[in-house]
Parts: sequence; structure tokens; C-alpha cells
Amino acid sequence: MNNPPTKPNITYPINASTLEKDTNTSSVQINWTSSTDPDGDSIFYRVYALYDGLWHLIGETSNGTVYWDVSGITSQQNVDLYCRACDGEDCSDAYNPDGALIIDNTPPTAWSNIDESKVYGSPFTVELYASDNVGNTTIYYCVDQSDTCTPSTLYDGPFTVDTEGVNYVRFYAEDDVGNTGSIMSNVLKVDLTPPIITVESPEGGKTYYNKFTIKINVSDNFGIDRCYYTWEGVTREIPDCNSVTVYGPSGEGELNVTVYDVAGPVSYTHLRAHETSLHLVCRLLLE
Repeated sequence: MNNPPTKPNITYPINASTLEKDTNTSSVQINWTSSTDPDGDSIFYRVYALYDGLWHLIGETSNGTVYWDVSGITSQQNVDLYCRACDGEDCSDAYNPDGALIIDNTPPTAWSNIDESKVYGSPFTVELYASDNVGNTTIYYCVDQSDTCTPSTLYDGPFTVDTEGVNYVRFYAEDDVGNTGSIMSNVLKVDLTPPIITVESPEGGKTYYNKFTIKINVSDNFGIDRCYYTWEGVTREIPDCNSVTVYGPSGEGELNVTVYDVAGPVSYTHLRAHETSLHLVCRLLLE
């Protein structure tokens, strides 16, 4: 009569936990205690895993370790293991003490507070965020103006980008078991320079009859939003930031021309981040 081997006890992994994968092979190491055979027969071990609702043979060996490649398995909970010690005729079974292991092959997602549609008119404080389906995450980042840097700086809190121009904030998140998300690249436009304005007409100190024409030239490193003039307490927009004819009211005083660039809010009712104003003293008489 053949006697089966003693029961092996799985020692790792046990209890409710996420299976820890080797970052190079995506394999999980499974260990158990050695069995003995009362009859002195040779022993081999078969290890099975319960996932996707079925038991699967994941390894057969004569020692106490199996490496299980979980890279092709969908993320899921309630994964179970058991190991059978066999001598060729009979086997003994041993179950994972908990039976609530987790396979996590889902990379975390990461995002930032950067609005790529905006031009920021002052140094901008970047905040990075990440989420994962199971555990904690770690974020790495870098900043350049060529969109080529490798994220290697550990994110430990908000940081400020004060380099003028088009910056690229590149970052990714990694979870506790080595799943790595894709590198994200957010465009961060920082404009610290106000626009430039020159006035072709009218000429300061000159008297005009019935009307005068405001003709301006403007430029900016990121773009112009709107242009306005103020004459005798009346403010109006200069169409296309080019020219406009003023027919009144009559008066002698200061003509104010103001140009706003695209940095900051572009709503008509909001204050812009940058403005350039030019003041001329002239006279308009209505006949």
C-alpha cells in the first residue's frame, strides 16, 4: 500500500495581498514547505492557481519554488493557489491560507492641473496626480522645452515652472507592484513679456478737426488678445488691433491706447495678465 507525501504548506504569497511581480519578468514567486514521503519515494510538486473562474496548472517542479508569469492575465481579485505533493501514485493537497490574492496588471493613470489651452502670464505651480485600481502610486517627472527629457525626479509636491516660453512637463506614475503608466507630456506656456505697441497716428500735440484716425502696430511673443482706446472718458475697442476713426467727443486731453496679450483670462470682463498702454495728448475740434 502506497502512502502519500506529507502536505506542503504555501509560505508565499499568503493572506490578502497584491501579487508582487518581478519587474523584469512579470513573474510571481511562489514558495512552499518541503514534503516528505513515508515510503521514501521521490516527490514532485504541482502548483495550481484559481483565476478567471478556473483552476490552472501554473508549474511543476521537484523543489519548493515556482515562478508564475502573470503578465497575460487580466487584473482581478480573489485569486487562490494550491500545491500538490505527489510521489507518482498519490498526492496531498495544500491550499493558500487566505485565498484572496490580487493580480494587478493595470497601470496607474496620471494627470496634471495644466490647461494646455492657456498661456500663463506668471510662473505656474504644477500639481501632479495619479490613481490606481489597487494601491499606492509614485510619480516621476521632468521639465524641458524640447519634449525629450526622461522623467526621473520624484514628485513630492507642487513645483513652479518660471521659464518663459513653451515648456513640456513630462511625467508618469508607477504602482506598488511595478505597473508603469505611459509618459504624459503637457504643454505649459509661460509668458512673462508684455506686448509691444507703436502708434502711427494721431500725432501727439496736434489739433484735428471733426475726426482723427488711430493707427497702431502691435506685437507679442505669444499673441495679442484685444486693443482699446480711451478718449474723453469713452473706451472702445480697436477692431483687429489695427485702426479706428474717432468722431468725437470734442476735447483736448489724453488719448490712451491699451493692448492686452493672450496670457491669462481672455474673457472681455476679466483683467489680462499683461497690458501695454501708450498716452498721447491731442485736440479734437468738431466744426
